[in-house]
Order: sequence, then C-alpha cells, then structure tokens
Amino acid sequence: MTALILLPENVPVPTQSFFFEAPADPNWSYSDGNRTVTKTSNGVWNTSLLDPTFTKASGKWYLEFQNTLVTTPFGNITGHTIVDQTVNWIGSGAGSWGFLSSTGVCPSVTGRVSVQGIPSNYGQPFCAIPPTKTVMIAADLDAGQVWYGVDGIWSQFPAASDPSTGTNPAYTDTIAPNARFGVSCYNATESWTIPTTLSYPVPTGFSVLV
Repeated sequence: MTALILLPENVPVPTQSFFFEAPADPNWSYSDGNRTVTKTSNGVWNTSLLDPTFTKASGKWYLEFQNTLVTTPFGNITGHTIVDQTVNWIGSGAGSWGFLSSTGVCPSVTGRVSVQGIPSNYGQPFCAIPPTKTVMIAADLDAGQVWYGVDGIWSQFPAASDPSTGTNPAYTDTIAPNARFGVSCYNATESWTIPTTLSYPVPTGFSVLV
C-alpha cells in the first residue's frame, strides 16, 4: 500500500549521505554527497544509476533531476533500467526506458521517449538555454506507467498528461521490479543533480523516491 503524500512546492527531500552509486568509473565525478554526477569524458555515452537503496518493487514514486549544460542532440537522458552501467544509454535497448533531451536536433520542438529501444517524439525538450532544467518523473510501477515533465509542466505532446489523474502516460509497459532510475550523458562537463529541495508539487497518490 502506498501512502498518499501531498506536498507543496519547496518541500525538503529526505536526508541521506549518498544518492548516485559511485563505482570506480573514470567517466564520472561525484560531489555534494553523491547528489551530483558530472561527465568527465567526451563523445561517449555513460550511465550513472541511483544507489540500489532506491530500487523499488512496487508503488507510485516521484523524483526530480536537475540537468545543466545540455548543448547537443541526445546529450542527456533520464529514465529507468534493469541493465547495469554498461548500458549504451538509458532506453536504448531491452529492459531500459528513457526520456531523451531532444529528437536529435537542438533546439528541438519536442523531447523523445524510448521504450526498450523503440523511440517516439514525446514531451518538452530539455536541451535549451538557459542550461538548467528540472526533469520530473512519476512512475507507477504496479501499472507499468510513467510520466515525464520539464520545469513544472507535465508532457503536453502528443496529448496533455497528468500523473495525478492517470492521464496519458508516456508509455504503459511491463517494468521489472528491480528497475533503477538514473541518467545518461554524452558530453563532458554536463551534470545531473538530485535537488535538496523539490521544485514542484508531488503528484496526488505518489511518494517521494529521493
């Protein structure tokens, strides 16, 4: 049973000493108690996942990632995966689902969602200036439904969506109970941060993951 949590804006998230898993991976640097990962290599995809502590088998979960310095097509991706950190990018193949920063050209009219390697245009892009965007994720693991939004607005393409009412998820798919959320980057100096304070209200019926 998932508790109903209704939170206004600017609610502190739970305190923990680690967030992103920090393996011996020279392609990432970690800071702020592993709240921030920054890409250190250029021109190759790498993925950083949340610590296994945040793996959920069921329930309805909400989280935010803040992205900075998005400058290139497909430069950044967020989503969830059952594949380990050797994955090409989140959403690129079986057992992986991702929300991409653009359709391949930046600036882009829409973002793109990739469901186990099958892409389709979806939602707002987050490869734009100013170079800091907040990507919102609401995942109903029991129903296999996921919603994505950017800067407080849930996807309006191809149709208006709202996780609070269960309207128009990005996809409905069978999501493995050990799927872990994370991020993928292509270029050096680009970063993802788990904010210490949520920027937007938690959807009705969802709980804060991290």
